[in-house]
Amino acid sequence: MYEIHHSEKDGYIITSFPVGDFASNAVIVYKKDSKECIIFDPGFHHEPVLDFIKANSLTAKKIIHTHGHFDHIAASPEIKRQTGATLHLHKNDLHLYTSMPEHASMFGLVINTKIEKIDDVFSEGVEYGFGNNHDGPVFKCIHTPGHSLGSCSFYTEFFQKPLVICGDTLFQGSIGRTDLPDGDFNTIIESIKKKLFTLPDETDVITGHGPTTSISQEKLHNPFVK
Repeated sequence: MYEIHHSEKDGYIITSFPVGDFASNAVIVYKKDSKECIIFDPGFHHEPVLDFIKANSLTAKKIIHTHGHFDHIAASPEIKRQTGATLHLHKNDLHLYTSMPEHASMFGLVINTKIEKIDDVFSEGVEYGFGNNHDGPVFKCIHTPGHSLGSCSFYTEFFQKPLVICGDTLFQGSIGRTDLPDGDFNTIIESIKKKLFTLPDETDVITGHGPTTSISQEKLHNPFVK
């Protein structure tokens, strides 16, 4: 495992690392004293995330998804079974989650895991944090469709610099695919320009695949939305 992002403030750590055959970036935020953690997009294989949780003696509370494509969410049912964490997904991507085996078969892959119930179907504006007082980082959901109907980004100003977890909406020098079911090029460009590019320029961007970037870098250099 190698980190693509690491930030720490006031006893909270956020780390991101690629997992599985698709090298999708799992994001884990945890509190050092209570060992509680929130997982974003655990990926296709559950073992790397479970290994990280066990190695750091963490207790998973929530598994939050930027979207419902199988390379980001297939590991979630098994992680829920082993940890008791709740599953969270935007309402517009529920059909992608329940039809994971069919979508995976289009890529020659087999998903045999039992689909667990989504505990929380969210929409734009919902906030996720630790405990009832939200004394640590709070991640606000920004609906950024285009890669899928329910694609979302999660923004926080808690760490040293503002940070957004954007899934497969925006990459370093690129954007998410729009040739998959429910994808739309004009919609993803609008999401990036009107939602992500209105965030502070110094905002770190943890992408769904590949290296971390920043809003300012993508405004200047991304050929799709420059």
